Amino acid sequence: MTPRPDEHGPDVGDVRAALAALGAPPMPADVSARIGAALAEEMRSGARAAGTPPVGSSDDRPTGDTTAPEGPRPSGTRLRLVRPPHDGTGAPQRHLPSPEGTAGRRAPGRPRSAVLAGLVAAAVAGVAAVAVTVGAPSSPHVVSEESDLRAAGAGAVGEQGAGPLADPARRRACLTSAGVPDPGAALLGGRPYAVRGEPGTLLVLGTGVRGRFRLLVVDCDAGRGRLLASTTAGR
Repeated sequence: MTPRPDEHGPDVGDVRAALAALGAPPMPADVSARIGAALAEEMRSGARAAGTPPVGSSDDRPTGDTTAPEGPRPSGTRLRLVRPPHDGTGAPQRHLPSPEGTAGRRAPGRPRSAVLAGLVAAAVAGVAAVAVTVGAPSSPHVVSEESDLRAAGAGAVGEQGAGPLADPARRRACLTSAGVPDPGAALLGGRPYAVRGEPGTLLVLGTGVRGRFRLLVVDCDAGRGRLLASTTAGR
């Protein structure tokens, strides 16, 4: 027999909305600031490297000579003569040919892709740390069974996985044996669920208050019921 929502029980949409509101904690501001600063520094380093003049070979031409040095030229490279700058003494300085049509050379070092990959990995590690250490650094909070149960309850709403407990009479007998108050509460959904490796059935039950519901994990066998876990969710 499939579970049927109680006409006077909580709305299934409210149940889903209440559970969906439980999201992952945001990344701490100091972690985000460090990652942003590292990315900005990497971009500045890349810009400085791209603006560095390429290294050329010198020749023995006299100072002030404006003709391009002779010799083999790389394929696809066109040489442009650059007006020699002055050093303040009136004598022009020696100049080097400037290749056009080629990308600026990057200073030796780690490739930018490798640096960015390391920053992304650091960001992922920071988010993972936030997921298990919420709150002050001196008081780490490990994700609890209650949080896991609420997350599972969000997916169990409307599901028909309660098995034999979908039958109101059997469910009432099991919950009464387990000492659960209001064993005749409306069933909103169910699915198999294990607590610390012990198999049971997760039941989403109405409470008579709109937007509030109970999550129970029970083990019912041969008319005997045991309560493995329980919590409430919603308003």
